[in-house]
Amino acid sequence: MIITLTPNPAVDQTVWVDRLHLGLRNRYWKADLDPAGKGINVSRMVHRLNWPTLAFGFLAGETGLLVERALDDEGVPHRFVRVPGQTRINVMVVDQASGQETSLQGPGPLVPRERQATLARLVEAWLPATRVLVLAGSLPPGVPQDSYAAFIRQARAAGVRTILNTAGEPLRLGLQASPDVVKVAADELEELLGRPLPDVRAVAQGAAELIARGVGAVFVAVGPLATLAVQGGRAWWAVPPEVPQRSRVGAGDSLVAGLAVGLARGDDLASALRLGAAAGAATVMSTGTSLGTPEQVAALMPRVQVDEVSELLRAAPVAAGAVAPAPAAPPAPQEALPARLRRLMERAELPSRGPGKRPVLPRERLRYGMDVDGTITRAPRHFKRLIDALLEAGDHVYIVTGRLERDREETEELLASLGIQYSELLMRPNDWRRSIADYKVHAVRERDLHMLVDDDPRNCWAVIRRTGALAAHMLPIPETPEERSG
Repeated sequence: MIITLTPNPAVDQTVWVDRLHLGLRNRYWKADLDPAGKGINVSRMVHRLNWPTLAFGFLAGETGLLVERALDDEGVPHRFVRVPGQTRINVMVVDQASGQETSLQGPGPLVPRERQATLARLVEAWLPATRVLVLAGSLPPGVPQDSYAAFIRQARAAGVRTILNTAGEPLRLGLQASPDVVKVAADELEELLGRPLPDVRAVAQGAAELIARGVGAVFVAVGPLATLAVQGGRAWWAVPPEVPQRSRVGAGDSLVAGLAVGLARGDDLASALRLGAAAGAATVMSTGTSLGTPEQVAALMPRVQVDEVSELLRAAPVAAGAVAPAPAAPPAPQEALPARLRRLMERAELPSRGPGKRPVLPRERLRYGMDVDGTITRAPRHFKRLIDALLEAGDHVYIVTGRLERDREETEELLASLGIQYSELLMRPNDWRRSIADYKVHAVRERDLHMLVDDDPRNCWAVIRRTGALAAHMLPIPETPEERSG
């Protein structure tokens, strides 16, 4: 059994237009609705590959019913926990003239803590019958950023292998639990490591850094061209055959499904990589948000070329007089590699990530802790502008409040009413007996924050003295009635 966890599912609506005109009324000539979310797509492809699977996650409202009905129509078993609100709708507009795909994605419904506990109990009950647990996608509002790490530890205790496929803070915190497999895109790996990875060798060595942190194996999708896999001191490159590229949506999830099936069967890494690459290529051949068929996967399997490229893990040439490290494995002959891979390595650069991709800054994404206890009531608009600026810069914002956990619903409603976005809301446990300053120190350590921004100097001094983080004393200027109303 392969079970998947998708905390933030979606309904994917794909519409096709002849040409997209911004700011004007556009008419589409075709539309599709599909159940979506990384883990759900993994279960859909696992089911097509004839392996038992069960999909878990949260669903809400009428749009959640669409997901359930679509999975029922495909015969994919599921166990969802219902939550208030509506499951998000992701819209993709396909411009036939330019070939570009424009995606609009929502945050998902707010998930109460008691529903999170219900899902955790459901997953735990199924672990004895499970070989592989796939944790995939973003986390909806209200779900702690370290939730995947907790599931990974729970699975390991039950002897279940894990695949983590996410990004940002859930990925960073999930790595601390040492999953068996991590799948990332090249730009997600750049964000995690906090530096650009300009060529294939840099990507391979970046993946090896995750291995050194305790991850079993790392799979990196390098654009639509290929997938790089690193395990121990060895690396492999999988190049699928050239196929008509109709859509990339779900291709990465199909790759993960193939890896999960290979892991469940006990295949070696190269065989699992071959199956995953074939499944991903089959989905690329499909239109919109639909996935590849088992017949397509079977036909593509023999045409996927998998080569060992462990020489990529070697350090760059060393200066005269320095001692070079021993190679991890004998290098593969250059002439034995696929032509497309040889050209890529000779250019020593990665393929373009396409238009609209935010360039990765050559720095680590910063993690800020923001106090709301006094600031949000005196200067809510100033507070929101500050948070929006940090998020726009690509950083992460945690709301760190001295309020007790029993006030979570009220606090979440307040933040939502002001339109304030954040990574996670951290609140004092109801049984906390120490000071608020002690809790702020605890929160900074728990999420490894770089800076706490607080309007109480006692909290700032506690963080500076007792952690390695910085602290900023915030003195908000009270807003005038005109600012509040306008």
